[in-house]
Amino acid sequence: MARAEELDLTKLTALCGDFSVHILAKLEGLEKGDRLTVKIKKEDRELLEAAISAIRDAGVAEPIEEGEEGEAFYIVLEKRR
Repeated sequence: MARAEELDLTKLTALCGDFSVHILAKLEGLEKGDRLTVKIKKEDRELLEAAISAIRDAGVAEPIEEGEEGEAFYIVLEKRR
């Protein structure tokens, strides 16, 4: 059965604004078909979308859902490999 994990980056303050390292580290511990919900502050949406694009292009995970929840924006990823 597929697992569902969450990565809350709403409190993260990174100078470079690159979320891909955090996302890839979390995905590494998941199996194919598992899902990861990544949450960020709404104002960081473009940075998250850039990171997700690179992860998708590498074939690691596919975004399957996105939305807003209070002050956060989230994307749900499904691990591909």
